Amino acid sequence: MRVIKSVIRSAISKAVREAIAAAQRYFLTFDPVLNSYAELDTAFQPSGDFEIEAVVSTTATTGTLTILSGSAQSNNAVILDVQSTGTVRLFAYVGGSLQTIITSTATVNDGQLHIITATYTGTTAELFIGGASEGTATWALDGNQDIKYAGQRVGAGNYFDGYIADVKLTDLTTAANSRIFPLAVGAGTTENSTINSGSITINNIPEANRELFTFDEANNQWVANDGSPTIGVA
Repeated sequence: MRVIKSVIRSAISKAVREAIAAAQRYFLTFDPVLNSYAELDTAFQPSGDFEIEAVVSTTATTGTLTILSGSAQSNNAVILDVQSTGTVRLFAYVGGSLQTIITSTATVNDGQLHIITATYTGTTAELFIGGASEGTATWALDGNQDIKYAGQRVGAGNYFDGYIADVKLTDLTTAANSRIFPLAVGAGTTENSTINSGSITINNIPEANRELFTFDEANNQWVANDGSPTIGVA
């Protein structure tokens, strides 16, 4: 199973990198002042082994930034966030109580795009940043944990500050439950995407916050067409 998981993780990471490397894309700015977030039409609730992945960029050094979160804190929600120090935390609310599973050593608040992945196999969770393992932990998934939001945590706010470019939610037991949502989309297309089974709605991100970037392959970075931020790919 470990070998299979590594192959799957590698394939998914490769797919995300290929998606990132499109010629032009609109990146959606998740702004905590505007309370920006994205909501799945129905929660992703894995029935067993699963993998969650997001491509993010932030320079924030204050507050807690939610990448992915469950439908309610009182439920057994799966939550992935960035701490004020730039470290990434995987945790869950189990019966309303906080259970930290893994906290990374690596930091991601350097303004570059980072692929953040969390896997669950059997009773073991593992956290990866850019494909490098940040640690493992035993976790008793009971089938009630879910994910419904990107960019905010229900009941606590903790809105993301920066870009969440792509989200992949993979149920390795029931493939039909898997979701892929590009939150940075090709020029001329809408950000309210329907991919695989399900849709995602973008909330409180005005058109002015859609910034068009062109990918500079020679320097492995995104360059904004208006000359504002440049985003490297870690």
